Amino acid sequence: MKTPLLLINCKNYGTYELSVEIAEAAKQVMEERAAAGKKEVTIAVAVPPTDLCAVEKTGATMFAEHTDANNHGSCTGKVLPESVKAVGALGSLVNHSEDQVPVETIQAVVTRLQEQGLVSVVCAKNDEISALVAAFNPSFIAMEPPELIGGDISVSTAQPELIKKTVDAVKAVADIPVLVGAGVKNADDVRVGCQLGAVGILVASGVTKADDKKAAIADLASGFD
Repeated sequence: MKTPLLLINCKNYGTYELSVEIAEAAKQVMEERAAAGKKEVTIAVAVPPTDLCAVEKTGATMFAEHTDANNHGSCTGKVLPESVKAVGALGSLVNHSEDQVPVETIQAVVTRLQEQGLVSVVCAKNDEISALVAAFNPSFIAMEPPELIGGDISVSTAQPELIKKTVDAVKAVADIPVLVGAGVKNADDVRVGCQLGAVGILVASGVTKADDKKAAIADLASGFD
């Protein structure tokens, strides 16, 4: 992926209707930016596995919020990379702070996603963990200090030095693009993250809790201009 990435994590703030609403808004913002000749930004939604089929119908770029490393067989309740791919998802989040898995599981899931040609976005809480998982060669690393997730203060404001430290720590291991998240709310937060070396953002409540979700997405996307 050569364009900046604005990845919206829908979490479980609502049922599939919310995921569809956000996906449709994301697609509209991408189309309107393209028509206006603005900088290309990939705007995608990460949704619960149960919402993927509904969101696929919108034509929006989508990710699963979680995928397991299991193969086909007797693994009740697991989400397989093959299933995620079959319903049109581009990839999956891995190890979100609200759904953390052991390090060896992160590596196994990244490998399975790679086998299916899917994008892996591995979440990490700081620069040390980011450098550790960089060795697994995921598609992206999303650095999110857990104490700021869902809050009113963004990582760009509270801990901008951590963004730079993470970018540098990852680059020392592998050439993997870094996303930043936690408390991201507006275009200024996006600009600061990009100025410090990030290539995109992972955002949730800044969109999911916004009264006008399309306007919130458009504002965040303008931070890349």
